[in-house]
Formats: sequence, structure tokens, C-alpha cells
Amino acid sequence: MRLAGHILSYQWVDFKPVLTIYDGEQVLELDLSDVERIDMQVGKERVCVGVMSDEEYSPCPNHARLTGSWSQCPECARPFIPDLSCVFEPKCDGSLCGGVEFCSRPHVVYLAMTGNLMKIGMTSEKRERQRLIEQGADAYAILRHEKNRLEARKEEKRLSASLGIKQAHSKRDILSQMKKKIDYDAMKYTFSGIMKDVFPPDSSPPDFHVLRDYPMELPLRRVPFLRPTPGRHSGRILGLKGRFMIYDAPGIYALDMGDLVGRRTRISVNFK
Repeated sequence: MRLAGHILSYQWVDFKPVLTIYDGEQVLELDLSDVERIDMQVGKERVCVGVMSDEEYSPCPNHARLTGSWSQCPECARPFIPDLSCVFEPKCDGSLCGGVEFCSRPHVVYLAMTGNLMKIGMTSEKRERQRLIEQGADAYAILRHEKNRLEARKEEKRLSASLGIKQAHSKRDILSQMKKKIDYDAMKYTFSGIMKDVFPPDSSPPDFHVLRDYPMELPLRRVPFLRPTPGRHSGRILGLKGRFMIYDAPGIYALDMGDLVGRRTRISVNFK
């Protein structure tokens, strides 16, 4: 199967990783969990993905070039979030932008574990489990429920500082965990110790959730080498977890699939 076009999104539908591609005429979805071998040629330039809804897709009218981690230009993002900087640092509870749903809806603050790494994060309450799968977490717990994004961000920073747990990890550190066997018992033991610092002794700790159905067999025989996104990626897929596709070329390599979004790509795949 061969495809060519503009990558609109990389997302997880439960534990199924899906690339969405606009070929100039229609929006197509490629389920990567069914792919055995892949050959991709990825362009350098990133262009706004436009606006996609359940009903239709509209390309960016300005073909705006992207910078940073955004997938949309300010004009295309405006109906959903008027100020893109509020994705990371919300300025209000949504009221300054007319009650925009992105910021005003309930959020949660979580503790995520990926191998030996821990992080404190926050996300929309309705995307709780999906967000942790997108990050490739092996286990997680919800520490706080907050009424909006601003309050969740404040609590995320407070818990991160008080517990001494990071809010993010480097790609290199995340990939280093793929050479290790996942020890869920050790994770739960560590989690139980941390909960003593978060909740009073007479309270019930939050549930400890395990995520173990990624299309990836771990441990790998070596830590994957992260290849630059632009260029060619060709080989046998070893698995996908969070942002990363791991492939054998030979040698074990990683591609940051989130960085594909906005790029033009030619893809040839062989299915299992």
C-alpha cells in the first residue's frame, strides 16, 4: 500500500496508533498496528494542518508554516483556543476568551510512570486515559480533580515541586527505558510510598492503573537511536509506544511520530 500527502495527526485510539493523512482529495487513516514493514520519505517543512471536525476537513487557507510544537496556526486554532500559549500556561479559567471549552472544562492532575521514570502532569478529565497512552505511560494514578485548566496547572506545579517529581522527561530518557523489563510490582510499591506524602493516613489512596497493551514487546535488545524526522525511515516495525515508532533498519531506530504532524510524507507499507 502506498500513500502520499500531508500528515494531519498521529493519535492513539485506545491502544491502536493511527496516522491521519490528507492526500489532496480525501482524509485517510493508516492503522500502524497492522503494519509489518514501512518505508517513509519525510519532508522538512511543517505546515498548519487546518481544521478537522467529525463532519469535514478544511486545509489551512494560508498554508502557514509552523514553528515550535504547534500543529495549527493561530487563525485555524482560534475557534478552539484563541491563545495557543494557553496550552502550556493557561491565563484564566476560560472566561477571558468567552468561556472557551478547552480551558473551562474539568481537568485532572496525574502521576505517570514510564519504566523507572515518574512525572506529574495534567489533562482534560475526559481524556485522562487516552492522554496517558499518548505519552506511553506504563502506569498512572489521578491525584487531583480540578474545575478548569488554570487550577489544574497550578496544582501540577505545586505537586511537582513538593514531591520533587519532574513535569517532563527528555526523549532520550524515555527511549532508555525501552531496554528494561517493565516491573509493575516495583511501580506499585513506589506509588504506595509516594501516596503517603500526598494523602492523609486515614484517607483512601487513588486507584493505580496499569497500561500494558501497546503494540510493542519489551525489553528491546538495545536503546533505540532517535533519528531526525526529515529524511527516509525504512525497515521492519518493532513496535509503537507513546510518541515513538521503533524500527529495525538493521539496528534499532526510533522516529518521533508526533513530529510528523504538519509534514508532507510518502509512505509505503506492507501489512502483517
